[in-house]
Amino acid sequence: MTTIIDTLVEWSEIGPPRSNRREIAGIEFYESSIAGKYLAAYTIDDSRRRFALLWMRERPGPAQ
Repeated sequence: MTTIIDTLVEWSEIGPPRSNRREIAGIEFYESSIAGKYLAAYTIDDSRRRFALLWMRERPGPAQ
């Protein structure tokens, strides 16, 4: 849990990664691995310098 919180705090300071871009129903979001075990999906609002975590799930398959 600490790794997840540390990652989200770091993202709030430097911004989240913009890799693995997806789009569903016109909503652009990104998905990134956290601690090799979880996938976090989030959207980014550049004008307000914010991101919103949409969901987090366990990564399928073995941890990386």
